Amino acid sequence: MVRKPWLYAWSSAAAHIENTDPTGLLDMKWWRTVSKRLDWKAILQKQINENDLSKIRLATTRGRPLATDSFLSKLFVDEADLAEIE
Repeated sequence: MVRKPWLYAWSSAAAHIENTDPTGLLDMKWWRTVSKRLDWKAILQKQINENDLSKIRLATTRGRPLATDSFLSKLFVDEADLAEIE
């Protein structure tokens, strides 16, 4: 983790804090809609407790999402479900 993610070159934090993306890679219109009442900088400055930080590091090291199996199962779509959509 970095102390000031908005200063990290590869982070989108600066764009989200300043509501502008000079690269044009982010959907800032969508971001402004969903973040109207968020103080993104304050959220990023919030301390993470050691237990949560350990979970993040473990998931990152393993290359796995930090989520429950129940949540992950909802993300994957069965091929049969896709055939019904088409």
